[in-house]
Amino acid sequence: MNSGAILSKLPPYRAKVVTLVSHQDTNDIVSGMMRTHRQYAPDYDIIANDFLGRTPRQTLQNVFNFLKANVRYKIEPEDRQSLKSPAAIVATGQTTGSDCKNYALFIGGVADAITRSGKQKIPVAYRFASYRWYDEQPQHVFIVAFPGTNSEMWIDPVLSHFDQRKQYNHATDKKMALVGISGTQSPAQVGALKDVFGKIKNAVLTVAAAPSRAAFLTMVSLNVLKVAEKLRAVQLKSPANLQKWWQNLGGNYAKLLEVIDKGMTRRNVGQVGEVGTAAIITAAAPVIVALISLLKNEGISSYELEGAANAGINERAQDAALPYDQQALLDAQQYQAGENAVMSNNTKNIAIIGGAAVLAYLLLKKK
Repeated sequence: MNSGAILSKLPPYRAKVVTLVSHQDTNDIVSGMMRTHRQYAPDYDIIANDFLGRTPRQTLQNVFNFLKANVRYKIEPEDRQSLKSPAAIVATGQTTGSDCKNYALFIGGVADAITRSGKQKIPVAYRFASYRWYDEQPQHVFIVAFPGTNSEMWIDPVLSHFDQRKQYNHATDKKMALVGISGTQSPAQVGALKDVFGKIKNAVLTVAAAPSRAAFLTMVSLNVLKVAEKLRAVQLKSPANLQKWWQNLGGNYAKLLEVIDKGMTRRNVGQVGEVGTAAIITAAAPVIVALISLLKNEGISSYELEGAANAGINERAQDAALPYDQQALLDAQQYQAGENAVMSNNTKNIAIIGGAAVLAYLLLKKK
């Protein structure tokens, strides 16, 4: 395979790269990588089959060989650490190159996509390693397949050979647990998510969805990922469907129209992983999932939102795995008033995440 063939399948690279905070620390880098992994899962679903070998080892070797041939290694300065989409990694491969973070993101993204496809099972972890005996802060990251087993493989294109092992002094593994909406481009999966929404009682949605609706309204008011523009397109095409969709989620339709108007005055201000918008997207993820279904039914592109929903819903899924109980409803209920108040003070948006896990649980629980 060659870089041109891969790029032809991916969304166009527009010379935009998410740069971490200017004075990042280790936690910024780790959390940023985890968000980026989830964000671009749909992109890796598109290209994963190009790397599929007869065995997991051969698949991983194919990814390793591709990166060695097409993406040169270049260390980034400490004050400008970036995280790239797969298209950016490949498109800049022979010019600006990429560092170990983006190597790992590409390998981890392909491995997870293959696993989700069911064609091979390739569990992976991001291994953050320190090579200094006196300092546990990592200076390097690479992918480990089948971590902690006798079949463990190290995939690190910074080194010369596949499964080459440079011994470290300290290391921490971060395993990914994608729970499965990366396939929101699949009509069957979108339909299943829509069915889940349909089965939730309106009374529960009115209370449990309040934090997610509040976050979503903020997202619309800022036109994050052009969501206000997409809603306006639905309003112009099928106003009755838009009203029914929002009211089925327990929302106030007049308030939605108000924030759409506000959002239409803003430029597109966010990507998953940018400081400030990531928390809002995470909290709004269940509503974004429902919006994807609406947009697809209306024939309106939802690609960017699919990546956002994937990132947000998976981040919240770990909280959603907790037992659902009355206290969870009470936690969500205290944010009900915030749905109207949140627009006047965006600094309150971080607080909505706490009670919002209950809706993610309702969406993801087995029926």
